[in-house]
Amino acid sequence: MVRSALAYSLANEFQYRVLDDARQMLEAKRDSLPIAQELRSFQVREIHVTGDALVLNEDFTLSVK
Repeated sequence: MVRSALAYSLANEFQYRVLDDARQMLEAKRDSLPIAQELRSFQVREIHVTGDALVLNEDFTLSVK
């Protein structure tokens, strides 16, 4: 019963905003470079669980000016 309740909770109530973290990392200012980066598109294609990791397959477009 506990196992099924946890499975339901994770499947329906767990959220993690991957886009927010991706934007923060990819658009971060680089001190020594006079460029700007802009995340134009971001899509999570696949998520699967291994024995020791959560694996995300992502596609994104980063504009560098």
